[in-house]
Amino acid sequence: MTEARLAASPTPARARLSGATVALILLLCAGWGGLAPAIKIGLRELPPIALAAWRFLFSLAAVAAWCWLRRVPVAPGAGRTGYLGLLSATFVLQIILLNAGARTTSGGHAILLLSTHPLFVALLAHFALRGDRLTAPKVVGLLVALAGIAAVVSERLSGGSLAGDSLVLASALTLGVLVTLTKRGMERGMTAYQLLLWQMFPGVPAYFLLSRLVEGPLALPQGAAVWGSLLYQGLVVGGFCFVAWNRLLERYPASQLTAFQFTTPIYGVLFSALILGDPLTGGVVLGTLLVGAGLILANRG
Repeated sequence: MTEARLAASPTPARARLSGATVALILLLCAGWGGLAPAIKIGLRELPPIALAAWRFLFSLAAVAAWCWLRRVPVAPGAGRTGYLGLLSATFVLQIILLNAGARTTSGGHAILLLSTHPLFVALLAHFALRGDRLTAPKVVGLLVALAGIAAVVSERLSGGSLAGDSLVLASALTLGVLVTLTKRGMERGMTAYQLLLWQMFPGVPAYFLLSRLVEGPLALPQGAAVWGSLLYQGLVVGGFCFVAWNRLLERYPASQLTAFQFTTPIYGVLFSALILGDPLTGGVVLGTLLVGAGLILANRG
């Protein structure tokens, strides 16, 4: 979910989505929906920053291996040190906020609130990106999703906490900043693969260092559940979902694919109920529907 879902090439012409393609898109959205339960499982044994360090070590290896096998250019080019440093610092902050928040709120709350990041992108892009302005549908979508956020945050019976919800919402805002910065990089000719690798390349050592400084001796993954959680986060979400999404973006316009984003919080809430036992309360169901509707409206704008 935190890996930018952006095209690595000029926008393709609109094409009909086959049944197999739709199934793949829904599978990817389900993959991102499973992120919050995986994080919650990992946090049972690992502190938040150490979890990020191990997760993105696997993600970095997976994406770097793909780029090497496909001979994808990854050199960042000259004159981009400051920009890439800002990108990586934003990435590190976003994941720390997410993991710290997920530790004290429910999986359903975490994925639902994190899924609002495209709405922050729509708001930020109005001021930061050329030709990407707020429209009436986007504004309505933001307001509808805001009502969904209020329904979720005010619902305390579903295992959430105000502190945890606030941290995850701050992570969603930071992810909105990260995606906006990533789009700026693409406007300057960089690819999604370059941008993700150069977020993680300095970010992974930073996570390990911060974990040592803040959390004490580095926590090592132990047990099948934690290893499964890390491999899911690092290889499935950070590797397969990212690569498959960008392969799709090479063939189809982003607007056709992002129309399915509203399913991610639905999957996330369902997986959190099935895997973690999170209760499906009225506030969570209402919030899920409102956030999903807000995403649909914003994507149509």
